[in-house]
Amino acid sequence: MSKSKSFKNGVGLTLFALLYNGEHLYQKKFRQELLRLGLTIERYIILEGVYSLGDQASLSNIVRNSILESHTISALVSRMEQDALLVKRFFEKPRNMVMIELTEKGKKLTVLARQQTSVLEEIWKPFLSEDEVKLLIELLSRLENANIPVVFGRDRVQKALLPVLDRNLKSIKGYQLVLKTSRAGS
Repeated sequence: MSKSKSFKNGVGLTLFALLYNGEHLYQKKFRQELLRLGLTIERYIILEGVYSLGDQASLSNIVRNSILESHTISALVSRMEQDALLVKRFFEKPRNMVMIELTEKGKKLTVLARQQTSVLEEIWKPFLSEDEVKLLIELLSRLENANIPVVFGRDRVQKALLPVLDRNLKSIKGYQLVLKTSRAGS
């Protein structure tokens, strides 16, 4: 696709189309792997959120760290509790504070699902260098962080997925999620 054709309808529309199509490629590939484990992407997002937050995993922190809507998260958490994937714990004070813990079944499923993320490497590795991937992650994180407060109009956690470099091999050995709270309008 030539530059003149790709920007004919504006950069915003071109970015939208590329991001939308790219997201669907990733989701389709990952969804297939997760379905083999009996998980949906939304359930995986919640399991991963609880796993990553550890003892800081409260319902409000999961809502803040996810782009899923709060009512969706609440409904999923309740169903996942019925499926013995996680447990909700209510504090006496404050009464509305709900902590969430993974059950053994939930931990095992999260670890299995995390192992499936390697299939996502197949999408970019043959086509992009590690430097290009770092730049792409930085640029997309910048777009996401700038727009989450605008789109959602409430406090959200800004996320940056930063590459962790293997100094000896001079390659990426993984990614680290860095979180920073953002207030809408600031």
